[in-house]
Amino acid sequence: MKKLTLSLMLLLLTVLSLLSFSFAGGDDLKIGFIYVGPVGDTGWNYTHARSRHQLVKNHPEIETIAVASVGPEDAANVMETMIDQGAKVIFATSWDFGPAVKTLAKKYPKIHFFHCSGIESGHNITTYFGRMYEAIYLSGALAALTSKNNKLGFIGPKIIPETIRHLNAFIIGAKGIKPDIAVEVAWTGSWYAPEKASQIARGFVKQGVDVYFSGVDSAAPLQIAMDKGVFAIGNNSDLSKFAPKNILTSSVWNWNVFYDRFLPELQKGTMKGIDIWWGMDRKAVGLAPFSALVPERVMQRIEKLKAAIIKGELSVFEGPLFDHSGTMRIKQGASASDKELRGMDWPVYGVQANLPAPKIDSETIKAYIVQSYEYDNVCGVPQGEGIKHTLKEQFKDKIFIKTHYMNTKTIHAEPEKMRVDAALVLKEIENFNPDIVFTIDDNAFREVGLKLEGKSFPVVFTGVNGQPQDYNKKVIFLDKKSNPVSNITGIYEKLHFCTSLGVMKGVLPELKKVVVLMDKSPTGKAVKIQIEKEIADNKREIEIVFRHVDTVKEYIREIRNINKDPSIKAVYPVVLSVKDDSGKYVGSGVTLKEFLKNSVKPGMAVNFIFTRLGIFGGASVDFTAMGRQAGQMGVRLLRGEKIQKLPIESAREYSISFNKARADMLGIVIPDEIIGAAKIYNTMALLPGKDG
Repeated sequence: MKKLTLSLMLLLLTVLSLLSFSFAGGDDLKIGFIYVGPVGDTGWNYTHARSRHQLVKNHPEIETIAVASVGPEDAANVMETMIDQGAKVIFATSWDFGPAVKTLAKKYPKIHFFHCSGIESGHNITTYFGRMYEAIYLSGALAALTSKNNKLGFIGPKIIPETIRHLNAFIIGAKGIKPDIAVEVAWTGSWYAPEKASQIARGFVKQGVDVYFSGVDSAAPLQIAMDKGVFAIGNNSDLSKFAPKNILTSSVWNWNVFYDRFLPELQKGTMKGIDIWWGMDRKAVGLAPFSALVPERVMQRIEKLKAAIIKGELSVFEGPLFDHSGTMRIKQGASASDKELRGMDWPVYGVQANLPAPKIDSETIKAYIVQSYEYDNVCGVPQGEGIKHTLKEQFKDKIFIKTHYMNTKTIHAEPEKMRVDAALVLKEIENFNPDIVFTIDDNAFREVGLKLEGKSFPVVFTGVNGQPQDYNKKVIFLDKKSNPVSNITGIYEKLHFCTSLGVMKGVLPELKKVVVLMDKSPTGKAVKIQIEKEIADNKREIEIVFRHVDTVKEYIREIRNINKDPSIKAVYPVVLSVKDDSGKYVGSGVTLKEFLKNSVKPGMAVNFIFTRLGIFGGASVDFTAMGRQAGQMGVRLLRGEKIQKLPIESAREYSISFNKARADMLGIVIPDEIIGAAKIYNTMALLPGKDG
């Protein structure tokens, strides 16, 4: 650590004396404050300085000293100088001061240190912070409600867990309003960098961003909003005076609630090291007054979200949450713990956060996964997790996995859009230079996997419903016996449809007719062929009827027609991609919910996760196990086995599962002997409040 020169030390002592507030009193308490930037930054340091002034105004018996614009390398020397001047308490108001606080706390056990945004408390170290991510979540929602271009911006300072957490909260808030909204992200690399922040703001405007969040310690980027005629949201303090018509609001701090909590114990000398992290419920953070340009209906919606957070009814970081690589970080039904929040070094899926690229040495194994689905799809997620878990289990930290989601069931469902995205994926794979590529579902295999035939790396598909022999007619990768002759092999998605019929017959002895509901996509057509093949060689007493739909309206109409037909006792819903009223493609999240809302017949689950979401159940392919099966095949290839010795396999494992809440809703009693062999779910995630 650098030592202060004598001249700098004398200057520092002069500054300390100028910034001191001395008041009459008996046994005075002297408190030192150290700031990482200038107190005139209108941001972080300004809020701390303003709260200090409020503290001494409310408590004239206290003396305070403060130094601003202190670099981390000088922090220890500055704080020691304060201690020499009689300070018994030090407030170190930046994450950057952590190492200095930790060192000095051991050296001065009778001095109490308060580390703002710190995570390591001790007997004489108190860490305190506000859950600013709650207010920034609301800022994201407000930005999405305001944007006309469907494009937002986020200006971040230094890249640390705190700022990544705030970025994620902004994105989650925005996408909670508009799932397809785009968010541009840029970092200044410094807490106080007005020129850099302004440059980023101008760049955002050129890219079509019409609302951006400024998370830096400067009002400069907010004045750009006024100049360019777009909207901005400030941070740290109420910045409306800098651009009254263009600043929608600001996320703001209230440090005095902490001082009010600490002061009585400090005055008594009984303060012990604790960790405090307060949110909007304790008024530690919040939003400044809204601009007059924010419509009343928008304000009411934000206030409703705010009330839900304060009451504990809404968790900002509620699962399932995935990072940018597609790895599940927060599970379905869980909320991020404080430990997970404080260590958050991953951006949520759906944004290019421009974080430093991970270091990949020559010994690192690189795997690339291409998903047909969107990042949170109930068919894609378990397969991807199965592959990743298997690879990481075998290769530990020597494996680096990258995932691309083609969104072919929703955003890129149209053939032309699918092909455009596939071209981008192929280019990215070329640049990535992987050791192995996995494709999940037919669209990813057809548009990407087949085009990688003959490459130097193996391609392993999984979740394919189409017949491998049919794909082989387009690109030859199999011999006449269906053994690999090139670099492609994989796992065929056996549906275990006949097993499911048998299980359903055990629950519904009167079952004689089942309708298979599917969409008109290539996958839907492949599923029909697949089911026909699975039932062809099986003697059956149950009639199977296929019905295709192309829109949500057709889907609901078909469900209601089925409801009226007493001969139909069950439905097999495999509608994964249809158009809504606006002509936009929607996926399984929408279609499954519509089935649960409209159907009075039990649904047979194609995937056990459908059961967890509310579908009645039955026997279904275990998608996680299918992913693991593909991952195991990949491990063998990466360990040097010849692909010619790894023929295409069918998905081996199936799962019997039932949703008891759905069964109760439909008035169906599941026999005990079947329940004993099945996974049982008691809630329907897609229909909150319909618990069994």
